Amino acid sequence: MNEEKLSKSTWELTNNAQKYVQEEFQLYWIEGVDMKEAVENVKCLIYRVRKFCILKALTHSYP
Repeated sequence: MNEEKLSKSTWELTNNAQKYVQEEFQLYWIEGVDMKEAVENVKCLIYRVRKFCILKALTHSYP
């Protein structure tokens, strides 16, 4: 996989992850979850997403 394609794939993966985190936070807001709890849940989600992105980048196995 060439560097340009890898860079584009990484950007797409990061962009999709960002959208997912935003949607999750909006769901917490709509459901009336305590904001302190929602922030902690989103922090955990961001950590898992970052870990996933790093693993994908290291293995170069993009969908």
